[in-house]
Amino acid sequence: MKLSAELRKMLGLPDTIGEDVPDAVLLPALEKLGVQVQAGATLMENARLECKRVAKLAVLGSEEGTLPEVLEAIINEADATKLTNLTAMYTAQAASRFPNSGRSSVDDAEAVHQAGGVQKKPLARSRNTIF
Repeated sequence: MKLSAELRKMLGLPDTIGEDVPDAVLLPALEKLGVQVQAGATLMENARLECKRVAKLAVLGSEEGTLPEVLEAIINEADATKLTNLTAMYTAQAASRFPNSGRSSVDDAEAVHQAGGVQKKPLARSRNTIF
């Protein structure tokens, strides 16, 4: 099959093959390209899912729910660069919506106690305790 120099380069074929590429060389290159396309499609789908997850956090305040149709379409049609930028933007928005200011159960035990979040249990007596 006759292929341009640009196509041969895209397929990773050496320049020495020439314009007329034999099937025995072309078919394995196309098979390899098919594997790479499938891997790319899987990576893009995972990137879209992550972008939608952080967009839901930023827009809806939860991973549950449905994004507005316009936003869903923008994410679905985005190429890799736009998808990376959208994910970064929504990650930053979600981070500002949910600041990492610490958890009260770890950082402020007294506030948790005052809110009724801590139940004091009586100490169990061990057999070696003398009372």
